[in-house]
Amino acid sequence: MNFPSSIIKISDTLWVLDESTNNCYVAGNKIRKLNGIIPCPFRHKGILSFGSPYSSHLLACAWWAAYLKVSAVGVVIHDGQLNSKDYPHLRAADLMGMKLVYADNSDARDIISREKNTHQDFLWIPGGGHTIDGSLQYTQLFDDLFKSSIIDKRITQIVLPYGTGTTAHGIWVSAIKHGIKVIGVSVARSKSRCLDALKDVSPYDSFDMLHIEDKYHECYGKRLDRFEKRRSEFFEMTSILVDPIYNAVAVTHMLENNMKNVLYVNTGGALNNLL
Repeated sequence: MNFPSSIIKISDTLWVLDESTNNCYVAGNKIRKLNGIIPCPFRHKGILSFGSPYSSHLLACAWWAAYLKVSAVGVVIHDGQLNSKDYPHLRAADLMGMKLVYADNSDARDIISREKNTHQDFLWIPGGGHTIDGSLQYTQLFDDLFKSSIIDKRITQIVLPYGTGTTAHGIWVSAIKHGIKVIGVSVARSKSRCLDALKDVSPYDSFDMLHIEDKYHECYGKRLDRFEKRRSEFFEMTSILVDPIYNAVAVTHMLENNMKNVLYVNTGGALNNLL
C-alpha cells in the first residue's frame, strides 16, 4: 500500500516531513511501519499487539485489521483505572472493532503471554511496530527522498520524537549515508533503555550520528506549560498542530535549543490533540 509523504519548507532553516498527512484517518509513523510488517497475503485470523493509551499504534493495528476484515486485540498498558473513551486513539480503535485488554505495568508480561497463547492464530506485532521490517519502511522512504533530491542540501540534522526508536533508526540508516545527524528526543525511556531496544531492530553495534536526548523521558504524558508554549509556537510557524504527548516534546527541544538547518519529522498521533 502506498502512503504519501511531503516535505514542507517553513523557512531557510526549517523543513517539516508531515506524517500526519499520510492517511486520511490513521495517519502517522505507525501506519507506515505496519505497511512493512503486515504480510501479503494475510493468512492469520487477526492481529494482536500492545501499547499505551496515548500511542497511535493500537489504532493503526485496528485500522489494518478492519481493512483486512480480521479480528484485533490490543493490550493497553497503564497503571490504574482508565476509560477508553477518555483517550481518542483507544476510542477510535474500539470503534474499529478492536478488543481492548487492560494491564498494569506489573502484570503486562503475564497478560500479553496469556493473550498470545489464546490467539495463537493471530499475527503478533511488538508494541510500536518495533521490528526490522517496520524500521526498513523509513529507510526506504528516506532513500527515496534523498534519491529524488527532495531533501534540501542545507539540512544537516533530522529531529523527531523517540519512542521505541524504530522510526529514528530507519531514518538514521539512510541519513548517515549523506552525513546528516538524526536527533531522537525520547519521550518515555532513558538513553540506556533506548539503546538496548535498538538491538532488536539493528544489525549495527555503534550509532554514530544518532543522538538520543533523554532529559524529558520522565515527563511522559504530562502537559507541561513549556511543552504547550512551544507547541503553540510551532503551530504559528507551520500551521501544523503537533500532538501534545510525543511531538510537543521534540518540538520543545528543537525550539528551545534554537536548532537550525533542521528537517523535523512530525510522526503523527494527531488524535491526541482531542485529549
